[in-house]
This record gives sequence, structure tokens and C-alpha cells, in this order.
Amino acid sequence: MSMIGCQFCERIRKVHPNVRSASKVMSFRDGYPLTPGHTLVVPVLHLPTMGSLAPDSLLELWTEVQHVTLRLKSNYKDISGFNIGINEGAAAGQTIPHLHVHVIPRRLGDVKDPKGGIRWIMAGKAAYWNSGLPPHTDECELMVNNKGGRICSCGVGGF
Repeated sequence: MSMIGCQFCERIRKVHPNVRSASKVMSFRDGYPLTPGHTLVVPVLHLPTMGSLAPDSLLELWTEVQHVTLRLKSNYKDISGFNIGINEGAAAGQTIPHLHVHVIPRRLGDVKDPKGGIRWIMAGKAAYWNSGLPPHTDECELMVNNKGGRICSCGVGGF
């Protein structure tokens, strides 16, 4: 079951070649990444909450989260940790009503004081809907400009 107008259902329907697919879940890069490699793991079915997942799908979801962390650590040698989380429901900040797990790679020094983890993660980047920028796509590649700043190949801006 998919939902017309759901960004994730639309993305899943396209089955982009850069999207890794498992039988009941998919993973792809976040359109508004907090850090390089920020990835989402989503069930293929349009389900809004953890409680709506069947046990076998729940297991597959978390297995894919594990696979994503291993791939990211292999692809980005500077990753030293992860924030992994779910915003479930409007009160928790869920902006797309399709269950998704954020896998956010962290690097030493990416914030002044990471103590408290998810409680403080990148507060200045939380309101992506106010950025006025289009989302990054699966084709985006992290690049470093001549001043050492991180930019995206799509021209949207920094990661």
C-alpha cells in the first residue's frame, strides 16, 4: 500500500538505481542531510508508526539500519559515531507521515559539545523547510571547495 502525495512512496515507486532495496524496506539519502551520509531507512509499505509494522518487517527495518551504518563507515573513513532515531507523530516532529529511521553519521568535532546526543543534534539545521533550498537528491555528491568548505555537486549548498 502506498499513499498518493507521500514523498517516500513516490521515491520508492521510482526505485532509483542508487536506492538500496530490501524486500520490505529501502534506504536512501535524506533530502536535507544534517551531515554527509545522512540516510533514511523506510518500510516499502506506507505505514506511519512503529506499531503498524509486522514483526518480520520490524526486524528487516533494524537489520537495514545496521547495514547502512556498516556501509557508511566503509565509505566515509571519518565517521566516529551515529545518531539513529525516529520522529513518530506530529508531537515528536514527524514531518512526513511515513515511518522512517534517521541514520545520521557523526564526526569528532562536528559540533562543539556532542554531550546529550540526539537531544541537541544540529539545532540550527532542524528547520530545513525554512531554508528555501531544494532537497539534495540521490545523485548528489559531497565535494570540497577550494576553501575547504563542504559543498554538494548539485549546487544546493553545504552538508
